[in-house]
Amino acid sequence: MRININAKGMQITDSMKERLEKKLNKMDRYFRSEPDVQVRLSQEKGARNIAEITLNVGGVMIRAQETSSDMYQSLDRAADRLEKQVLRHRTRLEKKGNLEPVVVEEQNVPAWEDT
Repeated sequence: MRININAKGMQITDSMKERLEKKLNKMDRYFRSEPDVQVRLSQEKGARNIAEITLNVGGVMIRAQETSSDMYQSLDRAADRLEKQVLRHRTRLEKKGNLEPVVVEEQNVPAWEDT
């Protein structure tokens, strides 16, 4: 996953980068090709921290934005929202050939026995 991080009105710390990369790299398992991810972080007056994540894979663009008083909270919420959107739109992505089909493994569970 190619991640490009831009910040406006603040400095990007190493812990922010690591946390964001860890969250976003979990989504690699859903894609066949390597997606491009644009992350824009901004801090505005009144302690508003905005995290905007845009994922572009094979012509399909999915975007999530979150605002809160804590930047880490904004990052986590935006990444979680993005993952939910990827799962919600997985049929569209599978048809375009960009998403790995999700395979659910069957488990052998013994039948209920009356004794």
